[in-house]
Parts: sequence; structure tokens; C-alpha cells
Amino acid sequence: MKVGYFVGNFLGLEDDWSSDENKSFVNGEKINQIFKDFEIVYFSEMKYSKKKESTGKNKFWHVFDVIARKND
Repeated sequence: MKVGYFVGNFLGLEDDWSSDENKSFVNGEKINQIFKDFEIVYFSEMKYSKKKESTGKNKFWHVFDVIARKND
């Protein structure tokens, strides 16, 4: 049996960047749709109040972390 893993994160709808039309944003329901054929091994929704981005500017982060497994 082959097993594959997805490990990554998604920006949520409440993120400060959500008005940027060049980026994609999701909610928990969309995560469930994306991974409907996977087993969710780890799932976390985090909201960070004014943590800095790479430029040093403060912003509000809304992040979903996902580890999902798909069996062959």
C-alpha cells in the first residue's frame, strides 16, 4: 500500500491579507472539502494578534495548519 502526506497551511478568511485578490483564503468547511478523500492527522486553526510578517510590519494572521494522509 502506498501512502502520501500533505503537510502545509492555508490563510483564513479573517487574515489581514484577505482583501488581496492575488491570494487564496479558506474557511474550515473549505478545508474539509479539499481533504474529503484524506485522513486528517493534524488540524489547527490559529489566530495571531498582530504578529510580524517578513517585512517587519504587524498584521493579523488567520492560519489553518493541516497534516493529512491519503492511502493508495
